[in-house]
Amino acid sequence: MPRMMDIGEGKPDGRETIEFRFEPGGPIALGDLAGSFAALDRIYGQLSGQHDKLAVASLRSGSIIAELAPVAQILSQTVPYIGHVNSLGDFYKRLINAMDAFSDLERAASTTAPVEDVQPEVASELAALLKPLAGKKDAAFSVAQIKYRSETKERKVEVEATFDAAEINRVWINADRFAEEAQQLQSKRDLISQEQNLLRGVALTLHQANKGPAKSKGSTGDKAVIEAVSDKPLPVYFPPNVAGLKEKMVKGRRNPLQYVYIVDAYVSQEGGEAKSYTILEMHDAKKVTIAKPKALEAPKKRTRKPKDSKDG
Repeated sequence: MPRMMDIGEGKPDGRETIEFRFEPGGPIALGDLAGSFAALDRIYGQLSGQHDKLAVASLRSGSIIAELAPVAQILSQTVPYIGHVNSLGDFYKRLINAMDAFSDLERAASTTAPVEDVQPEVASELAALLKPLAGKKDAAFSVAQIKYRSETKERKVEVEATFDAAEINRVWINADRFAEEAQQLQSKRDLISQEQNLLRGVALTLHQANKGPAKSKGSTGDKAVIEAVSDKPLPVYFPPNVAGLKEKMVKGRRNPLQYVYIVDAYVSQEGGEAKSYTILEMHDAKKVTIAKPKALEAPKKRTRKPKDSKDG
């Protein structure tokens, strides 16, 4: 059975890795540990700006010590990521900044910590990372940036940060709460955005209507004009959870294009420009009366009266 090769083994130049030490103060469930490693990988992608993954460079006995290094997929093979030195250093700094911010929110508010270090996505993953250690009085967590000298293979700790049980609990609680509140705020913003694009009791005329079933997305042959929004015919969709709405609008009408429909509609926009309508409800339909042009009357012939002739 081939032995596991250390990432970077046999490389003539020095290499850098990042080491995570988990001190749970007792047994830790394998699934929880796997969840922490997966969260670390996602945090690396978010904070480093790299599309590559972290891989285990080595595992050591005693505490749970994982030494990780970036890798890239090339031709279906996992190979060391050559340009990872700067990304590892940046990742370390931003990870520690984020953890410090959640460990002491008041102090973080008075500093100029990068905003991206406390984004909801990062906060959620930090909570997942520390979940196996949270609530354990003897727990500890440390992060270190490691550099190996190419000549002597000496292992040197460039920089290291350690968080005790109290700090772990604060980071876990604050990060989880921050992520949850941010999600609720985003949901409210989405709802407000939808309300701003919701039109009630607006007049709509069909510009084009096919005989096929209603569509909720994709290519459609149904187009309409809402003059309150745009004079251009735009695609019309119908929500899948409202059955028979399209049939209600067109069924039994000899020519649906000759009606004005009073509807509730959601306007889908892109770059501030309306792109499509989704009809939510139809309240009324009135046929447009088109006045027939008057028939042209034939011009009357003008007759010339003969001049009176004078008798000699």
